[in-house]
Formats: sequence, C-alpha cells, structure tokens
Amino acid sequence: MVERLQTRFTNGVNLVHAIAGRVRLRITDSNLRSSLKVIEQQLQQQEGISEVRSNEKTGSLLIVFESNKMSQVQLCDSLERCGISEISGFSSDATTTFSRSQASSQAGKRLKAFIPPIIGLLTVRVLRMHSWGAIATYLIITKIARLSIQ
Repeated sequence: MVERLQTRFTNGVNLVHAIAGRVRLRITDSNLRSSLKVIEQQLQQQEGISEVRSNEKTGSLLIVFESNKMSQVQLCDSLERCGISEISGFSSDATTTFSRSQASSQAGKRLKAFIPPIIGLLTVRVLRMHSWGAIATYLIITKIARLSIQ
C-alpha cells in the first residue's frame, strides 16, 4: 500500500515546462523533495498518467500523461491529492494551459541555440583545420552566427 502525504506544499514547486501530455516540475522545497518517491508512486496509480519519473538529487518530477484522457486541470487535481497544491508558473485554470504554439516557439528557441555551434563545427571541418587554429576559428564563427541569428 502506498503511503499518503497529508502535508500541503504551497511553495517550492516550479513549472519547468508543460506541453501536451508532458509536464516537468522542479521541486525546491527540501521536505517535498524527500517525498518525491511517494508522490511518484501515487501519480503512477492515477488513470491517464502513463509515466512518472522523479530525481531527488535534482528535484525534478516528470509526468507524462495521455492528453486525450486527462487534461492539465485534471493533472493539477491529481497533484493536489498528492500534496502539491500550488505550482509557480502553472495554473489549474483551463484558460491558461499551454498551447501548441507556445510549445513550438519554445522548440524554435532551443533550435536557435544549436545552430551556431553546428555552423562553427561545419566551418572548421570544411576548412580541415586542426589544433589551436580550429578552436579560435570555431569560437569566432560561433559568435558571428549567434549575433546574426538575434
């Protein structure tokens, strides 16, 4: 039988990201962090939640749910039953749920971060450079690429 948490945590929980079917929370409260395994077990028993992973060292809680069976509002209700009643950056109000356009804009920002290093590596490779000259060229090209993307 899974132990139930009676304590309510109203701070120390931050939303890292939320997209359709996936939410990652960062737990900064040390009391809650030590209870992550219990919370993980409780959430895994919920209908519509397909995967829950927690890491006590980093305070990370990843919840993968079936968005066609469970809404973000229902997920908030499940989290409340586990003792997490308030999450910074996340609301149980249906009007503030993340949309696909927000998720795609976040993905675009991440992609932009990878482009400059790739351009730097390709430049060094095409020029067949080695040693210190390759490092200097890579850094310069990466910097120029970052400035041109902004």
